[in-house]
Amino acid sequence: ADTNTDITCSGGSAADYVFDTSSTATVTINKATLTVTPGNQTVTYGNAIDSSNYTIAGYQYSDDVNSLSSLPSCSTQAVHVADTNTDITCSGGSAADYVFDTSSTAKVTISRAITSVTLTKSLQTVTYAQNLVLTATMSEANATGTVTFEDDFGAISSCTDVALTNGVAICVLTNLSPGQYVFSASYSGDIDYPSAQANSTSVSSVKASQDAFELSTLNGSFGSSLSLSWTGGNSSNDAVVTVANGTGVCVLNDNSLSVTRAGTCIVTINQEGDDNWLTATAGVFTVTFAKTGQTNLVLTSLTGSYNSNITLTYTGGSGAGVISYVVVNGTASGCSISNGVLSSTSGGTCLVTITKATDDNYLSTSSTATVTFNTIAQSAMVIDSSTKVVTSSLTIVYRGGSGTGAISFSVTNGTATGCSITDGGVLT
Repeated sequence: ADTNTDITCSGGSAADYVFDTSSTATVTINKATLTVTPGNQTVTYGNAIDSSNYTIAGYQYSDDVNSLSSLPSCSTQAVHVADTNTDITCSGGSAADYVFDTSSTAKVTISRAITSVTLTKSLQTVTYAQNLVLTATMSEANATGTVTFEDDFGAISSCTDVALTNGVAICVLTNLSPGQYVFSASYSGDIDYPSAQANSTSVSSVKASQDAFELSTLNGSFGSSLSLSWTGGNSSNDAVVTVANGTGVCVLNDNSLSVTRAGTCIVTINQEGDDNWLTATAGVFTVTFAKTGQTNLVLTSLTGSYNSNITLTYTGGSGAGVISYVVVNGTASGCSISNGVLSSTSGGTCLVTITKATDDNYLSTSSTATVTFNTIAQSAMVIDSSTKVVTSSLTIVYRGGSGTGAISFSVTNGTATGCSITDGGVLT
């Protein structure tokens, strides 16, 4: 700050001289150099270095750090353990009378940080076949590497070297046989964190309830068997099926169910437990066997002659149902049935419906057929009035014939000529 201040002179003596010191000059004062030297440092991963760890040399007179306007600062690019021996460099600093030499460097050593693993569980007591979730959580979320989960027998094969994601590793276990378990986890470590062992945690596993039974088929029909199949049940023991009569009469043979009388059957399914499963809750189901249809019922007596009765016959039908008939006139008149015998008062057709009624096992069935009464030949007709005097007409007298058919006449000449006959049977 004193640059350009005058230089003045004074004094001097001599026997023969006097001294003129009135002349002046200007002085220029250059800034002195302060040398900044950083110190070597060792820090734990995740921590910053001490930016003020340095020495300053080169103060003049009684100057010290209080003579500085601002202090220099030191830093490093090192972040990870792998960055050990990276330079620490310094910069900055200002003062009225000094410049700063920050060319000196130092080295940083980064040591592994301490980390821990916490093991948690999704359930304290788990049933067989239920998922158990073990979660290992690092105290440092940016830790990398793997976690191996362990039980009483060592590393769990399905949960070995599980990669960390955001500092968390997960192990999912299923089908833990009933018993007591102690689980732990070990962290592999990475370049910045050392290996670590998690706390242990205990879990109980108990037998599970078996899945409920569901019978796949609940309906059948008389005359056909049902092959029973079902879902549910889990143990290693075979399911046991029993059947009891409901409204039907039921027969079970190697899980094949049938009836000798249509109706309902009560089916029960049981299954014993084993090391992992409790005894199943019995499944009780009502299976219904409906009545079945009869074979085709066919009337076989389809023709006869007028004035003769027809005894009705048939084929087909099933079971013990009663046979009944209903008849209506077709082209014949007076069609009627009595005790299975069909009659009519004229030739022609009768429409007969035959029905076999339902019974314990079969539905009713019916069919309709056309039964024909064929016409029969009349008795022979004979003309009794065969001669007459030529000058008179002759009324024809006859006998024979059957039924109510109309009489008609026709004539042709024999040895006579001009033969004719009226509709009333008068011959001339």
